[in-house]
Amino acid sequence: MRRNISVLVILVLLSALVMGCTAYKLATGDFSELQHRVDLLEQKAIEKQQFTHEEKEFLKDLYGSLVFGGRLLGYKEAANMLDRYLKASGAPLKIAESIYRENKKVQQVMQKITVCIKRDILQKTIKSSYTSEAIVVEHKENPRLFYFSNVFVLQAKPVKIAEDYYIVKWRVELTARFPSYDEQKQRYGVYKYFRTPFNTNSQGQIFTIDDGLSHYLCVVGLAKEFIYYAEWITDL
Repeated sequence: MRRNISVLVILVLLSALVMGCTAYKLATGDFSELQHRVDLLEQKAIEKQQFTHEEKEFLKDLYGSLVFGGRLLGYKEAANMLDRYLKASGAPLKIAESIYRENKKVQQVMQKITVCIKRDILQKTIKSSYTSEAIVVEHKENPRLFYFSNVFVLQAKPVKIAEDYYIVKWRVELTARFPSYDEQKQRYGVYKYFRTPFNTNSQGQIFTIDDGLSHYLCVVGLAKEFIYYAEWITDL
């Protein structure tokens, strides 16, 4: 088992080295200089200052390294979302439905909504659509789902195919966006309420990026918000 872990670590480090200096520093935990540069840019973003060409190139490299690392570590949905965000096309992104359908909380909600739909069909009070309460996924439950969709609602649309035969179209739809510094200040009283941790080194130091800085990428033209969704169908 230890041998397998060592091989994995070596592969990660070699891949990061090929990817570039920034990815390698993040992978090895030697990110104090990176964190300092990020902290300075976060302050500039709070003050609504423009970034220089060099600073923008640094951010492209940094976030690109996070996309690379996410895919390497198995968080492909979160990595694909960040990649789409950085491409700044605004094009919707379809997510494979299995990440939702395999979740126990989603399965429980689907069962509950299905019971409601069947009851309403019998009572002839069927609705055009049904929406669940917010489904919250904790990190310990499913890290892969947590990192890109930790709070969402499940939509269900019953469709009559034939007499006494329905299917249900299920959908999860969210907007890929980060809260701005101003939004956080107005709602929570501080600019830096949300910070995303990405890596912890052997000294216990954590590399983090403000969600406000990630939002500011849109302001300086390095990213764009978009819709992401998953859809599937079940028989009733």
